[in-house]
Amino acid sequence: MKYRYAINLTAISLFAALTLLGFPKRYTEKIALTSSHRHAEISDEAVHTRFSMGGGPGFSNNGVPDRTGWIVADWSTRLPEPPAALTRYLVTFHITVFKGQPDEHAEQYCAYYTYDPATNRGYIRLPAKGEPHYSENTRMVFRGDTFEGPWFAATPDWTAAAETALKLFSPAGVQP
Repeated sequence: MKYRYAINLTAISLFAALTLLGFPKRYTEKIALTSSHRHAEISDEAVHTRFSMGGGPGFSNNGVPDRTGWIVADWSTRLPEPPAALTRYLVTFHITVFKGQPDEHAEQYCAYYTYDPATNRGYIRLPAKGEPHYSENTRMVFRGDTFEGPWFAATPDWTAAAETALKLFSPAGVQP
């Protein structure tokens, strides 16, 4: 019992030290969805509270790897590639690191999204090794080859928010 207490105390002390040293605090400012003919943004408080880039592979809960969360419904089930005729969007999470601190800076984390109206399903894919945005993403969170590259089902919450934003689209390159 004393040994377990010492380990827990050590873990708590380490977490506190990392926090005091400036363990990166990331705040999602906005999310942009861009294709060759559309641009939309999600920029309300939901961006930070519901779609903050976190959860899923690359994160753990009490030392147990996280296989749920963020904008992917089920990280353990890969899906076949959606039909090529569907519009693909680059989803860019605009993130402020150390918000309000002297070392504040901006980062971006990217994913791909498409929606199939025939099945009412949204799809998410993270860039794979060798693709654009892979390096930037893995500097923030390395999820692993199992999760970077394949398509997964998007959460219903994410799909609804993305489709609502896209209904209010503007032509690509024109900021709403």
